[in-house]
Amino acid sequence: MKRPVLIATIGFIIGIIWGLYLNIVLFILGIICLFFIYTIAKNRFIKILKVFINKKVFIIFILMFLIGNIYIKYLEKDYSNIYKLNNVNCIGTVISQRQEKEYTNLYIVCIENINNKKVKKRNVYISINKKNKNELKYGEKIIFEGEYIKPDIQRNYKGFDYSKYLKSKGIYGTVKVNEDIKVLKQNNLDFISIISYKLRNKIISNSNKLFPKETQGIFLGILLGYDELITDEVKQNFSDSNLSHLLAVSGTHVSFVVLGIAMLFKLIKIPKKASKIVTCIILLFYLYIINFTPSVTRAVIMCIIASMQMVLNRKQDIATTISISSLLILISNPYKILNIGFLLSYAGTIGIIIFIQKFENIKTEKTKLKLMKMLKSICFVTISAQILIFPITMYYFNTISLTFIISNLIAGLIIGPITIIGLIIIILSFISIKFSSIIVKFYNFLLLILLRSTEIIARIPISKIYVKTPSIVSILVYYSIVIIIFLIIIIKKSNRYYLNNKLNELITRLKKFIKNKIVMLFIISIVIVSIFFILDKIPKELKLNFIDVGQGDCCMVTTPYNKKIIIDSGGSETYDIGKNTLVPYLLDRGVTKIDYIIISHFDTDHCKGFEYVMENLKIKNAIISKQPEESENYREFLNIAKRRKINVIVVNKGDSLKIEKDLYLNVLWPESKNFISENSLNNNSIVCKLIYKNFSVLFTGDIEEIAEEKILNEYENSNALKSTILKVAHHGSKSSSTQEMLDKIKPKIALIGVGENNKFGHPNNDVLEILKKLRY
Repeated sequence: MKRPVLIATIGFIIGIIWGLYLNIVLFILGIICLFFIYTIAKNRFIKILKVFINKKVFIIFILMFLIGNIYIKYLEKDYSNIYKLNNVNCIGTVISQRQEKEYTNLYIVCIENINNKKVKKRNVYISINKKNKNELKYGEKIIFEGEYIKPDIQRNYKGFDYSKYLKSKGIYGTVKVNEDIKVLKQNNLDFISIISYKLRNKIISNSNKLFPKETQGIFLGILLGYDELITDEVKQNFSDSNLSHLLAVSGTHVSFVVLGIAMLFKLIKIPKKASKIVTCIILLFYLYIINFTPSVTRAVIMCIIASMQMVLNRKQDIATTISISSLLILISNPYKILNIGFLLSYAGTIGIIIFIQKFENIKTEKTKLKLMKMLKSICFVTISAQILIFPITMYYFNTISLTFIISNLIAGLIIGPITIIGLIIIILSFISIKFSSIIVKFYNFLLLILLRSTEIIARIPISKIYVKTPSIVSILVYYSIVIIIFLIIIIKKSNRYYLNNKLNELITRLKKFIKNKIVMLFIISIVIVSIFFILDKIPKELKLNFIDVGQGDCCMVTTPYNKKIIIDSGGSETYDIGKNTLVPYLLDRGVTKIDYIIISHFDTDHCKGFEYVMENLKIKNAIISKQPEESENYREFLNIAKRRKINVIVVNKGDSLKIEKDLYLNVLWPESKNFISENSLNNNSIVCKLIYKNFSVLFTGDIEEIAEEKILNEYENSNALKSTILKVAHHGSKSSSTQEMLDKIKPKIALIGVGENNKFGHPNNDVLEILKKLRY
């Protein structure tokens, strides 16, 4: 009971997670069983357990669990009620700057009235077409009408869930504004919000006068978390070098902000206690300027608590401090538990607190060099943080980095001066742009060092290694082992002799058992590995996964002997489907090696996604047809295939490939000696039939009516086209004779990919009518 807030926080967090994913009844039954065992059992294990857990701890945990569970259930119901809306008439206040998209401008608006009903303040995006000349200002109270758009849920297996992402930001969806927006009032927000917004804009404006474009975005990213001016290439380099956190203001930045303020106050000789109070006020104001990001909110709350404890002459307890900060953040929005920034911030901080002292106690050669001591300290901090961060990055980003120590050494040495001098530049820029520009010349050099370092590290192959998505079970096992090791260390150092004796006895028995049974354990391990190996070789069912890649087609075939075939990939010129959709999907499915990719033709929406896949995963073979015309996509494919040493198989009408036992790929089109000249890329798409025993799938690419007629005539007197599943040609476009193909082939299932004239999952009405008529 020394740390009731810690127990309360753990209970609250588990209650939130349970409310999101599990049934409350299961928890109640489990608690009843545990309580029954706890009260009647007399064995030594329960005695040890009772040293750590008493009735008060139990009550606090259960109470906070129920509060967290009920709270998240209430919010889930609140969101679902909003999701039922269609057309809305709203009154609200603009609480963000404009976000420019390709065709629209986005603003965040805090709604206080929906359809003439007062509501608790809820945030929504409003989307305004760029043709509409409405220019909204921060703090304006507005009235508007529009169509409410419910956010997308997860579309692919373990894919990105946009609705959960918006919930973690406290946003209920998007309203697409139809008509002009009326402004009811200017500056409808509190004084601090308005002032902090103006200061933020002034800093951005001043930076535009002081910095070249190459480094302006990095400066604003590091000091304000404002990344609008940072190019995608720079963001990618920081990500690949494991330094993305530098471009989003984090706890590290806050510590240097505090250090900078402390140095200033010491210089002007302000008393310590007074300086701590003023520092807390400045940090709260800084939170407003950077929009309350989770990592900074955590750091600021922890700093304020620590400062107040010093002012009140009280001893600081770091576990309680972390608990209070996380509890406050989750009470404000329990969906923050889904925010990757929240998870990484707390995991890294807890890792440092738990392990840094253990690393620093490691005996190393003593050195008087301050630089060496600093480098050693940075290494220990980085490794300590990575111990708990490691599974999170694997799960969310499917990557590991073997250069994280190098990148964090560079960042650790340079981020302090960058943050402190950056703050000085911001202050001076409000006084004199000319005077601050003198410091910027040196400061810009530091930013360029950081920028070039990330570029070099990002090019190192081991800086970003793709891995399969770990299962939740394996992550829990990992953290359980870490917790057990930590508890053993704590018990060994404690004065609880009973626990120490029992722990030593347990460890001794375990060592003795392993020593006596080592041969048996080795044999059991060999047997388990052999069983898994044999099970992997036993043929399973053929699996087809049709992947949502936006406009275009994509299908993954998993053969009975676990070979992987990807047919088409989707793609876009403005959005990297391979990087953002296809590779994450494959890694979530545990796929890192692909036996065959099949590119039906080189239109962007069928092949572009493969470029990133080919660059980052291992591909053995690529199947294409001879091209009726060269295209940029085709040339890029050949370049990557040559560089990555991918075997290219060129097929033609009449070819048949044996993939494995009972599984064949028959190529029915195109005929290279008789290409169709009209819309040649589409009409000379590969049409192939995947056959497994009595089951078959016909893939038709983007062939149109002229090609379909030739194919139907060619195979009129054979069963070559008849298939269990038909992938309808060209996304069910009007340029294809869908009904005639369905009549002749008579498949059991017809599948339609998303096309240019179709919204996600909604093919054109003509095709829908045909499918309904034929009862598909």
